[in-house]
Amino acid sequence: MADVPAHTGPQWPGQNGAVQYSEGIDVGYRYYDSQHVTPMFPFGFGLSYTSYSYADLTVSTPDSSGAVQVGFDVTNTGSRAGTEVAQVYVGQPSSTGEPPNSLRGFTRVTLSPGQSQHVTVTLDARSFQYWTTTWTKAAGPTTIRVGGSSRSLPLSATITM
Repeated sequence: MADVPAHTGPQWPGQNGAVQYSEGIDVGYRYYDSQHVTPMFPFGFGLSYTSYSYADLTVSTPDSSGAVQVGFDVTNTGSRAGTEVAQVYVGQPSSTGEPPNSLRGFTRVTLSPGQSQHVTVTLDARSFQYWTTTWTKAAGPTTIRVGGSSRSLPLSATITM
């Protein structure tokens, strides 16, 4: 139980008919990342009969609304057709108190063996903000990471918003 975010009696199963939700933003994969705990099946991990590779990451400059286009290639490197959910995470400066990576976008890609596809995921301005008493844009370098699960992120780029 010590390896999960809700590990105290008041958090789970609760006391006197009440459950205490005190994990804050450190829920699920964000908790494991912030505590450096390696889960058996990371968030986004899919059981597949094939494998995938990622390449050629591009990140646009923010447009007038603050949106950013994240483009990359996904290739089915296995011998069977399959579907991959490509995930885009944002890592904000540590001064924000945010977890190391937060899922901000994803897309589903179905590929035959050896087939590649270039995909684009749009991250809106809110993807680069964090909550204090209002939504605030993080100052400093922000890292964009792309891959097949929260622990398999082979592509990364750093941008300043």
